[in-house]
Amino acid sequence: MGATKKRGNGQGSVYKLPNGKYRAVVTLGYWTDKDGKLHRKTASRSDFTRKKDAYAYMDELRNKPVDYEKITFAEMYERFKAAHFPKISENTQKSYQNSRKYFSVLDNREYASIKNAEYQDIIDNLNLSTGSKKACISLLSKMGVYAVKDEVVPQSKARYLYAGKEEKKDAPFFTREEVEKIKSCTAPYAEYVLCMIYTGFRISEFFALEIASYNRKEEYLQGGGKTEAGKNRIIPVSPVIQPILHRLTKDKIAGQIFCMEDGGHMTPEYFRRKFYYQVLKEACVGRKTPHACRHTFSTMVRRTGADDDLRIKLNGHSNINQTRHYTHEEVDELRAIINKL
Repeated sequence: MGATKKRGNGQGSVYKLPNGKYRAVVTLGYWTDKDGKLHRKTASRSDFTRKKDAYAYMDELRNKPVDYEKITFAEMYERFKAAHFPKISENTQKSYQNSRKYFSVLDNREYASIKNAEYQDIIDNLNLSTGSKKACISLLSKMGVYAVKDEVVPQSKARYLYAGKEEKKDAPFFTREEVEKIKSCTAPYAEYVLCMIYTGFRISEFFALEIASYNRKEEYLQGGGKTEAGKNRIIPVSPVIQPILHRLTKDKIAGQIFCMEDGGHMTPEYFRRKFYYQVLKEACVGRKTPHACRHTFSTMVRRTGADDDLRIKLNGHSNINQTRHYTHEEVDELRAIINKL
């Protein structure tokens, strides 16, 4: 091929061909193939006998009407991306980019010819969670809205796509063996993780407990507040963690129970980020969120054979028939359950 004279970025190029004629080329856009490689979408004409005529024709090439019927899925995505991405967050952009790769098999198909059933078939065969499938549908839906506005299709076909039912998964909890490992762990604040397991408080409730929350005489903690049913619930202290509570509250008249070693305030986020996962790592326990401690408490209570009313009171779940006034007998009943853990 002969010499090429290029103009500024986006203005196009003119090539001299071996037959002596000139070819004008302009870039109309870009598309990405299934391997992530970027390709140009161009328009050209190659029968000019004079170079200046090729240059003069560039504006006409650039403004040539787009044949919307022949726009491919990949080209449609790039048009959507260029128009929509500047308006959305970086996280949403990443979500769309991740979802887009699952439809690379359609890249070279004319967008308007793709049937709803083809999208649905791809979605049905993805080995993804329902949430991830919904993210894929969200991308197709947004592309569809853009395609309608651009008059590529008369209506979006993504309106009828279905991600499937959300599979209910068992809440993660620590096994008996894992609880024993945490008991033996010597990592800093490992005892806090153990106390979370044996009290069932949410992490925010746990670090909100103050000296006044602990009844030394009756040996129970009173706290919680996410729901009305869980507000100020009583949790008798298990013999497993009683020595820890005794040491942490000894000679203290006020302040946070589960604080920093120097007495400084411990926030749930700081504990989670700085200590919680490190405890699990050093205890050789699988990674689980702090809420797994609460699920573990609930599981241990269930294993004792406690009746529903007592389980509800200990877990702080909603129950319209439940009273928030504890009698001495009820506290003893709760303690009997806790002592079995």
